[in-house]
Amino acid sequence: SRAERWYLPGKRRHCDTDEMCRAFGITVGGGLHTALEKTTKTKAAAMLGAAAHVGVLRAGIRGGMTRAGITPETGDVVVMADLCSGVGTVAEAMEQETKGRWRYARAAEKEKEREDVLLDAWGVRGLTEEKVQKDAYDVDALDAAPECDVLAMTPECGPYSRQSMTNLSEAKTETKKVATMMRYAARVRPAVVIMESVADLLTSTRMRPCGEEIEQHLREALPDYEWRKQVVDPARHIGVPMSRERAFWVGTRPVQ
Repeated sequence: SRAERWYLPGKRRHCDTDEMCRAFGITVGGGLHTALEKTTKTKAAAMLGAAAHVGVLRAGIRGGMTRAGITPETGDVVVMADLCSGVGTVAEAMEQETKGRWRYARAAEKEKEREDVLLDAWGVRGLTEEKVQKDAYDVDALDAAPECDVLAMTPECGPYSRQSMTNLSEAKTETKKVATMMRYAARVRPAVVIMESVADLLTSTRMRPCGEEIEQHLREALPDYEWRKQVVDPARHIGVPMSRERAFWVGTRPVQ
């Protein structure tokens, strides 16, 4: 549906908040689960409906940090920023992967209800209202954003989806927003940069040109980084009962 609520055919109803959290790999009883439970199940489902599976996000974070030499298990406190944050599923992945050894430097979310959940869930990791940009593409805010070790970008993926009626010209206009976000990455040079979106950018004949433009923006901003790309599916790659393909680009800074 337009709200992206997930439906259980056998039970003939939509998922409740608990079920959505379990399906997406969110720790039951953790900060994000608790924050989502404070809203209605319809709103919680809609907030999560377009997210990537947390296990898939963890895999991207883990691979990038390993190649960059970041080792939270030995005491490193990882500083993370994400743009187009939603309710913080990237933060949930970071929480699980580092076992809480991380700090939130910057987020970006324009919708008030999602921002409220974001702050409720991740205030414990240093996120405050002052650290949340209202617009992920605000150049002044990006130019003032603090340094980070890991930068994740999960921009609006609707224009690229196979369900979208967006034409290629309009979709290509959206890719320019990636270049805007990457000015932040080019300035602070995080150890790891993660870009996540719909799989169509790597698999669809219609949308592959947009994927190529996105990759060009990533490489132009950080030409010396090692870039890897892959379509990841929770069912195939991490063994959970959800088929939800997503495209990932992971860049790592050369180790000094």
